Amino acid sequence: VTLKYKSSHSGWNDDTSNHWNVIAAKNNSSSFQVLFDGTAKNEGLNEVWTTNANGIHTSHTGWMTDAQAVAEGYENTFTKDFNNDGLISGGSYYQLLGDNGAVTLKYRSSHSGWNDDTSNHWNVIAAKNNSSSFQVLFDGTAKNEGLNEVWTTNANGIHTSHTGWMTDAQAVAEGYESIFNLDINNNGSIGI
Repeated sequence: VTLKYKSSHSGWNDDTSNHWNVIAAKNNSSSFQVLFDGTAKNEGLNEVWTTNANGIHTSHTGWMTDAQAVAEGYENTFTKDFNNDGLISGGSYYQLLGDNGAVTLKYRSSHSGWNDDTSNHWNVIAAKNNSSSFQVLFDGTAKNEGLNEVWTTNANGIHTSHTGWMTDAQAVAEGYESIFNLDINNNGSIGI
């Protein structure tokens, strides 16, 4: 169906506006959610439209930052990594962004997956897609505060090995700041 603002409208394309492009849509059977990516004066902003089954606008969110889009669960809706952490947030389980979409992080294939409520001792905060595998960064909390662990998984997100808990300094020395593009030791720079 053609995306339209109202039924009498002929539709839009990439040349319609210098301020946005439509980059994704989610079919919800009786409606669509459509992702607008801001350009020019709207660079770094996103807007989500809801349409009826015929693609005609019914409502929209207004422009929001990438962080707001993550908080609203739109990474999961559109399988898009707005904050570039390698994770798809907003689902029931931790999801890693792979070459062919999102995969659920699992300890073994029969496992259903984990989320922020699984443990009081860690959260998954970043992932790196290596095409045939992932590296996944666990950030320690409570008794593991200040510690990090890195898992390696296969392309299906299933655990194959892990490092054991490391201090922030050890994680930096092992090059994990560069791998995850993340300031693990909070010193204002990435890498040694």
